[in-house]
Amino acid sequence: FALFPKRFYKKGIIAITVHGNAMFDYIPDGSQVLVNTRDKGIISGELYAIYLPTEEHYMIRRVISHDDNKYELISVNPSVPNIFISRQENTILGRVVWINTNRLLIKDLMVA
Repeated sequence: FALFPKRFYKKGIIAITVHGNAMFDYIPDGSQVLVNTRDKGIISGELYAIYLPTEEHYMIRRVISHDDNKYELISVNPSVPNIFISRQENTILGRVVWINTNRLLIKDLMVA
């Protein structure tokens, strides 16, 4: 894992290595993300780590909240379809707060 800013060294922040191409080119395969597991309230349009039992793994997706009690999990890669789920059928691990894409640019998404 890459080193990350000291302000993220606190309870509730976990590091995850991203596998797959659903968020490519924004979060390429092999990137590391930090997830704030204490921040589970959905803010429409933000990135979250979400567990779907049907997929049997965590995924990083942009989440859009819809009025019909559903979430849309958006992939950046157009070849990966978006997923619609009811708010009851998901497990939010937390909000993505930092991304290391293994490039020179590190995306700092919030002040923790």
